[in-house]
Amino acid sequence: MLNVNDFSKLRFREVILPSLANVTLRGSALVSRFALVVIIAKALSPEDLGLFGLFMSLIAFNVLLIGGDFYTHSNRELLASKRQRWSFYVQQHMFALLLFYLLLLPVQGLLFVNAILPTKYALYYVLILVLEHLTQELNRFLVIAGKPIHASLVMIVRMGVWVWLLLPLLWFNPDYQSLDVVFSFWIIGLLLAMLIGCALAKKELKNWQWYSLDINWIKSGLKVAIIFLISSLCLKGISTLDRVFFASLNDNELLGVYVLFSGIAMAITNVLDPAVFSFMYPRLVALYQANDFVAYDRQFKAMLFGVVGVTALLFCAVITIAPIVTVWLGDDAYTSNLRILWYLVAAVALYNLSMVFHYGLYAMGKDRAILLSHVCAAALFVILVYGFRDSSPVGSILAAVVAANAWLLFSKLAFYFYLKAGNAISSKISPINVLNSGG
Repeated sequence: MLNVNDFSKLRFREVILPSLANVTLRGSALVSRFALVVIIAKALSPEDLGLFGLFMSLIAFNVLLIGGDFYTHSNRELLASKRQRWSFYVQQHMFALLLFYLLLLPVQGLLFVNAILPTKYALYYVLILVLEHLTQELNRFLVIAGKPIHASLVMIVRMGVWVWLLLPLLWFNPDYQSLDVVFSFWIIGLLLAMLIGCALAKKELKNWQWYSLDINWIKSGLKVAIIFLISSLCLKGISTLDRVFFASLNDNELLGVYVLFSGIAMAITNVLDPAVFSFMYPRLVALYQANDFVAYDRQFKAMLFGVVGVTALLFCAVITIAPIVTVWLGDDAYTSNLRILWYLVAAVALYNLSMVFHYGLYAMGKDRAILLSHVCAAALFVILVYGFRDSSPVGSILAAVVAANAWLLFSKLAFYFYLKAGNAISSKISPINVLNSGG
């Protein structure tokens, strides 16, 4: 039998040490993306930073669109099945993605036809969009396979390694201070991340078998995924449309300010993802599916306390460091608009808290509750922006972002406790059947 000391050593080696390594790797990747935004703000103009931020937001939004959020269905199937069956789900997922690409990639041309992005960046955009999506799918698969450190390794190559190779060039050599160079390095990093991700994923699919197309399985997956897709597009739409609206209502210099401060505020979420969510949500789902509700409640509370603690700590760090960073950048456009940051930090704090209840609803299978929350948040955001855009082009967007994230928190909190209490009594008793029916 293991004594207390042996058990402590085993826990440190098998649980704590891998967790710390994962946090370090993923944290490094996310710090890299933040560092890139800051150096672009220093080396290039606020206008260039604004365009880069808009480009990134549209990539993030359309990665969701072309993937159809189909992973939400296939990942649930992977978690609930034996590994001998995994090759079937992976192949059907690939068939579904091919269909999405054929249908949705041509739609991306509208961004350039309508001059939302300059046409000279069209090839960069398409290559980055496809590679970003594929490497993110590899990341998700490795997390589901119980290899979060491998997933973090892919992530740091995708988001970090190429950035640190690029930063000295942007800093010291004016010939490299252009968005063309940034996008070229981005593509190289994605290609390398994809090669590494494929090699690591192959090791998790040792019992590979070939299957024919199962159209019925894909159809059933689409019924689930469409709910998550609409939900995710509404959520991601808020952090994409804010930049699109900002670009249309304000000049490019002010858009650059908004992009920088959004990056600073989102650093809080970027730390929470590897430190809390990526570790806890797979276990949360597994415990609920196993009907181990006592352990599930413990896991949920641990996630909640972790999010509150990390958010509070990073909130204090941001409000302390941000004024110093804006002075160092040496552009009055940043220092004179620091108030924008405080609104964005408040919105991010509300969002982080809402994600705890989001994962709780996801574990319970209450997909329509998540959908309703996201659709209403997106609608609220658009209504507030259009309602107040003439009187306050900047204030309308800031107020809309804060209000939308406040709605996400309080609606998901209300849905979670209502539906959880309903499940404890009877899965059939609920006046809101459309919510309680799950996905």
